[in-house]
Amino acid sequence: MTPALISLKLLLSPGLVLLAWWLGRRFGPTIGGRTAALPVVAGPILLVLALAEGDAFAAHAARFALVGVLPLTLFGVGYAWTARRLPANLGRRYTALFSALTGWGVFITVAAAMQLGLQRVTSDSSETPLLVCIAVALTSLLVTPRLVSAVHDDHRPPRRHHLTAEVGGRALGAMALVAALTTAAAALGAAWSGLLASFPVALSVVVIAAHISDGPTSVQPIFRGYLHGLYGYMAFLALFSWSLPRLGLVWALAISWPSAPLVQCLHHLIGSRWSTKKPPIV
Repeated sequence: MTPALISLKLLLSPGLVLLAWWLGRRFGPTIGGRTAALPVVAGPILLVLALAEGDAFAAHAARFALVGVLPLTLFGVGYAWTARRLPANLGRRYTALFSALTGWGVFITVAAAMQLGLQRVTSDSSETPLLVCIAVALTSLLVTPRLVSAVHDDHRPPRRHHLTAEVGGRALGAMALVAALTTAAAALGAAWSGLLASFPVALSVVVIAAHISDGPTSVQPIFRGYLHGLYGYMAFLALFSWSLPRLGLVWALAISWPSAPLVQCLHHLIGSRWSTKKPPIV
């Protein structure tokens, strides 16, 4: 592996994560939530996989990353469900930790079940149809926001945010996941490489930090905002998987990367107009 590729593995994703954090600090939590949902981790992973393992491998991994949207969304459901049921006297730190452990367990369990299920449906020589992957991701984005339950307030004052820990946690988590997945890609295979590319690294740091500092009532808004932002993530993965074997890496990136913020903006505009047209509840 060349020094340039090693530098790309170690620096690109943390740099994008830091850029997303800065935009959130500069333009507010709404922009921050949407930038956190951009492919700042999965994008660099797929780029390195294409350079190291080939276009076919990366395109297949992108399809499974698209399927990985389902366990990614269920991470939020598991986190919120656990946080709602733990006693308030347990403390925010332990509540956030146990909730995150539950969410991670849900992610791995669902991802493993989906990998086995799709492996049985499709033979080893055939690829999972892109439309099936899109349908799985879209269904999860339409259904799971309704399943993220509100977490009761613990009636404690907010605490100071530890920005160094938050930013460092995001950057180091992204660097570790990119390095681990791209190094072990040949052993893991395209399916697991793609599924684990959707592992909620940045989201975990954001929600745990907000839970501890701002309180449990911040959990539901963060997850719902993040889930709405994942439509752009889904568009990126779908376009990257479709265009990479047909147009090559350069054109695949040129088409798929701008689609993520564009779809996010369109979804936000449509959602805003839809909410204003709803009749008032009497």
